[in-house]
Parts: sequence; C-alpha cells; structure tokens
Amino acid sequence: MMKYVTLLLMAFGASTSLMAQSDTITYVQYNLLKYADASCIPLSTKNNRLKLIFNYLQPDILTVNEMAPNNTAVNSLLNNALVFNSNMKATAYGNSTNSDVVNMLYYNSVKLGYLGHSVIKGNIRDIDIYRLYYKKGTAPGDTLDLYIFSAHLKASQGNSNVLERANAAQSVVNWLAQRPQITRYIISGDFNLYSSTEPAFQTLLERFVDPIDQTEGWSGIQYAAVHTQSPADGTDPCAVGGGLDDRFDFILISPGLYSAAEPISYAPDSYKAVGNNGNSYNQVLNCVNNYSVPYGVCTTLRNASDHLPVRMQLLTGGNTAVHNTQKRALNFNILGNPVQGEQAVLYCLEKDAQNYHWQLWAEDGRMLASGEKYLGANQRLEIPMSACHAGIFTLYLADEQGRGGVFRLIRY
Repeated sequence: MMKYVTLLLMAFGASTSLMAQSDTITYVQYNLLKYADASCIPLSTKNNRLKLIFNYLQPDILTVNEMAPNNTAVNSLLNNALVFNSNMKATAYGNSTNSDVVNMLYYNSVKLGYLGHSVIKGNIRDIDIYRLYYKKGTAPGDTLDLYIFSAHLKASQGNSNVLERANAAQSVVNWLAQRPQITRYIISGDFNLYSSTEPAFQTLLERFVDPIDQTEGWSGIQYAAVHTQSPADGTDPCAVGGGLDDRFDFILISPGLYSAAEPISYAPDSYKAVGNNGNSYNQVLNCVNNYSVPYGVCTTLRNASDHLPVRMQLLTGGNTAVHNTQKRALNFNILGNPVQGEQAVLYCLEKDAQNYHWQLWAEDGRMLASGEKYLGANQRLEIPMSACHAGIFTLYLADEQGRGGVFRLIRY
C-alpha cells in the first residue's frame, strides 16, 4: 500500500501546486442551428434545450455560429439559455455580407475583459475577431490578451466550395502574418471540412495547432470519436440528419497556447466533442451506455442542433501541466456535480482495466477517506460522501503507473 501512497503523492504534488496558483478557462464552440429562425423549432423550446446543455458545459468563453443577425436573438440566448452565470456578457457581431446567420461570442466577465471586435470581410460570411484579456494577469501591466477568430466557412462539397473555404482560411493567416506581435490566438467554428487534406485546413496549420493532433484524417469509423455532425434525431425540421460522420466543428490554438510554460496554455486532454464517446458512427447520437455526459444532456444534444459542441480548457498562471502523452491525465467523468446523494459517482473512460487509488480531501487539508478499486471501461467508481457536510472537496485519483486525475466535488 505504501507504494500507492507514494504514487499518489508523486501524481498530485504538481497538481496541488497548480490548484493553488492557477485558474481554468472553459472554452466552448457550438453551431446553434439557425438560432431564432421562425421556420425551425419555437425559440422557447430551443432555449430550454440549450439552457440544459450550457448548465452542464459552463463555458467562460462561448463562440457560436448560425445566430440570427439581430440584437433580439443575441440577447435571447444570453438571458434565456446562458443563465448558469449572471456574469456572462455578449460582444458584437459583423454582417458586412448581409448573411442570414452570423457568429457571436459570449464571455464570463469575472474572469475576462472585452477589448474590442473587428471583422475579416468574407464573400459568404464574415470572420469575426474578438480581443479578450484575462483579468488577473501574471505580472504588473500584463493583461494577457487573447485574440479569438469565430468562423463559419462555406458548406458543401465541390471545387468552388473548397476554394471558398481555402480563401477564407488564407485571409486569417494573412491577418496574423501582418501582426507578428500577437502570439495568443484561437480560431473556432464550423469549418465544413470534409478532409484534413483540404487546402483550408492545411493553410490554418501554418499558424494553428490542432489540440488533439488529428491532422491526417477524419473519415471513417476509426475517427468516430472526433465527429461533430450530425447527432440530430429529426425533431427539428431545420436539422440535417445522416448521423455522426464528419468533423466539421473545431477549436484550433496558436503554438504559444500549446506551450505549458506560457501564462495561458491548453489543458492537456481537455478537448472533447461533447457527448460523442465514439459509439455513434453514421447514426444519431447514441445515448445508451454513453457515460461521457449525463443521459439528459446526451438526449438533448440530439435535438438542440445538428452539430455537437466542442469544449476545451485553458490553464492560467504559467508552468501549467506538462504536455506529456505518457503521463496524460486519467479520463473519468463525474455523474452529477453538485453531488445529490450519499456518494459521488465517476465513470472510468480508460480503455485498460486496472487498480485505481483515490483520496478525498476537505478544503481545510483533512483527508476524509481513501480507497482503491479495480475498474474497466465505463465502470463506476463510487466515493462515499454521506459524512461530508456542504462544501467543496477534492478527489485525487492515481493508477498503477502514477498517472493522476484531480476532481472538484461540490456538495450543497
């Protein structure tokens, strides 16, 4: 047993230091499917569905596509679907092309400030550029600016559409090339890419990094876990069907954000096509034995849009977690947080069955409980919390190789 106590200490020594000095920014990209279009499902129904999804996702930065081009729609999403945080604010949108849908960005104003908005004019739709900053900064005068491109590239196959997407990507690369001082930037959106060999994607890779390093292909069942279009079950007349078989929705980051030594960096293994556990290839999103999200979230993802949201996290504070694939974080999913019953339940999403060791700590530094359990894929880890009063607790996990995971559990 002493061996595993040592492993826990090794796995979590860096993590406890990280929690003390770092913050997390949750970034979500979502094509909302013709938001506020009267020909689709009623807006009140749409908002109720999105409210459930955003209550689960809790974004600090949210970029969306297919927003109706008016302030009534912009404020409707803010006031009716993004109610999980009263500090969420809307930015602006561009529509120089007079499109029937536009991009938008919403942000958590406690963590982030908004410095402005500009546009790269397109032939089909504008590409919006938002300048945010992280308020806490790591040095006097350093506001940690972050530039975000929101894009919805031309849809459909065919040479003319491929060329249109390529030209839009080139316009982003050109904009950055003219501003070499900008090193922290992200592009997210519905890129409508059918292949990683498309010129648009290859052009973007000149300036951006794919956080999951899936740059050599997405077609076929072997890439099922990265597909984002289409999970739809046919309840919205505007939705495209056909099942999950395309990776259309992306978040790409600058090389600087991929460096763990930077004051803001990508949190390793945090990039997910939300709700997709890889078992829905070429079909409606399958929610049976899908423990990647709560069941109610999964079923709502099927009828809220014909795209899945994409989520990742950024870490702040500098010297964040090392991007080491041999020591990647353990992949477990919490079922319900805040914890409602007498135990917290996590599902193991690791492929290999093995022993996992855990410790539950209170905020005042007391270890409340510990244990170990042999788990395989999709099996439950139950953490007793009946003796825990209301508060925030930290759960540490470690496997036999010393890989760790840290989870914050809330109990009201």
